[in-house]
Amino acid sequence: MPATEFQPPLLAHQTFNPNTNPDVAHAPVYSPSLTTGAGTPPSLTLGQANQHIKNAWIAGIVTSVLTLVVAFSAGEQGGFLLIDVVLAAGLSFGIYKKNRASALIMLIYFAISKILQLSAAFNPLALLFGIVFLYLYAQGVRGTFAHHALTQSR
Repeated sequence: MPATEFQPPLLAHQTFNPNTNPDVAHAPVYSPSLTTGAGTPPSLTLGQANQHIKNAWIAGIVTSVLTLVVAFSAGEQGGFLLIDVVLAAGLSFGIYKKNRASALIMLIYFAISKILQLSAAFNPLALLFGIVFLYLYAQGVRGTFAHHALTQSR
């Protein structure tokens, strides 16, 4: 194909083949089986999605352990915190199993509990850790949804 011909850009449903179009060697490869939603490519690879999921469930275990330590140090007043420990551990297991609902509920639950905690007694360190954990949980949600989008199309 002569270099002077006009080449339209690839659409999401088109597949790039360097053997038939050497002038567009930098074009991304999109396959209909790897698209999510209305023909848009997935935002994560399967490896990235799995890493986000792993980070989220580890963050959930850390949350459970830290809450358990606080519950035991609070004595009798920490009884209700044991419910938080069980809930966070259960949701973490759901994230480990790549369950989208568990990841989303963990994100919402952690955000609400952190808002309530900071409104009762503001602590800059708790705010910093809360932001980090919210980020990890949000990435876990992103990872679980991407994982399902990538594996459902195979």
